[in-house]
Amino acid sequence: EKNIVHLIKIFHRLKTGNPMAKDWGLVIVGDGTEKQRLVALVAKNKVEDVHFFSVESWRDVPVYYALSDVLVLPSLSEPWGLVVNEAMVCGLPVIVSDRCGSAYDLVHDGKNGFVFAVEDEEALWKKMSYFVNSPQEVSRMGSISRTIISAYSPASAAQQMLRGISEVLKLPIAVP
Repeated sequence: EKNIVHLIKIFHRLKTGNPMAKDWGLVIVGDGTEKQRLVALVAKNKVEDVHFFSVESWRDVPVYYALSDVLVLPSLSEPWGLVVNEAMVCGLPVIVSDRCGSAYDLVHDGKNGFVFAVEDEEALWKKMSYFVNSPQEVSRMGSISRTIISAYSPASAAQQMLRGISEVLKLPIAVP
C-alpha cells in the first residue's frame, strides 16, 4: 500500500545514474509488515544509503524530518497521508502520489513540491531528480510548505468551523 518497493527502485536508479545524488540517502521510518522484505530487497540489490528506522513514539518522528530534505509519499492508496502535513510543518517540500488525499489540498505542484501519477515511474524519478539537481529548491519550496500548512493549524480550523456554524445557523457569532 505504501509502495516502498517502487520508491527503493527509483532511488536506486537515481543513486546509480546521477553523480549529484552521491550524498543523498533514503530514510524509511516505521516497522510495517513489509520491513524485513524491504531490508532484504535493499541488500540483494545493493542499494546504497537506504536507512531503516523504528519509531517508539510519535514524539520521535520530528527527528527524522530534521534529517530529511524532501518527503516522498508514493502510496498506492492513502485516504489523506498525515505525514504530508507533518513534513510541511517541518519545512520540507513534498512529493506525493496522486492516490493520496492530501495531494489535492496541500501540494501546490511546482511550488512546495510535486504530485505524480502513482503508476508513472519516470515521473517519480524526474520529481526526485529535480531536488537532487536543484538543491537550492529544497529550502525555497520547504518555506512555501510552511506557509501553506499554516492555514491548517488548530486555531485556523476552529475559526473555519465557527464561521461555518455561524452561517448555517444564521447566528451573529463574532469570528476573529
